Amino acid sequence: MALTGLNLLNDERQSSALAIDFNYPDVVEILDYIYSQEPQLLHSNDHRQGKLLFPPKTFLAMIKFLMKCFKASDSPDLLQEDPSHSPVAKMCVVLEHAMSYEGSSELHALAVKSLVDISSRQPKLVSSRYANRLHWLKTLLSHVDSDAREAAARLLGITSSALSSSAALNLLSELTSTLDPNHPPR
Repeated sequence: MALTGLNLLNDERQSSALAIDFNYPDVVEILDYIYSQEPQLLHSNDHRQGKLLFPPKTFLAMIKFLMKCFKASDSPDLLQEDPSHSPVAKMCVVLEHAMSYEGSSELHALAVKSLVDISSRQPKLVSSRYANRLHWLKTLLSHVDSDAREAAARLLGITSSALSSSAALNLLSELTSTLDPNHPPR
């Protein structure tokens, strides 16, 4: 389970070819453990400019395992009345910390892709969480990693569902104004 959960096998196809059904730990317990190891995760406001709280390789392994636990989880604790203290919101905070300036492009891409994966199960929570952070999402559109840019664009699209019609129109016009008609867009 550790090798599969941490994705240390050489190839994803090898792990799926094993066809062994693992019982991953509850994602809520894993999140509580992560927060007990690094309580500063709860207290930092500006994740992008801050220092990484874990080494990049640790963050990569942690996110991969956390996402496997999340995908395998059917815990009713994932949904709580207060979305700001839900396990999904805590996962978002961990992923935001992974996108710190000190992180690698691989770590940033994995973190943004994971946010997109989370939004497939919790679209309202994710879209409302980032509706007030459009500037941060727009900066991710110019990331050096193409996978991170693509995932950021998807996350921006998901977030736009929580915007008012006028705010969504303003965002769209702002994004299209950056396109130069003389240069084909990437």
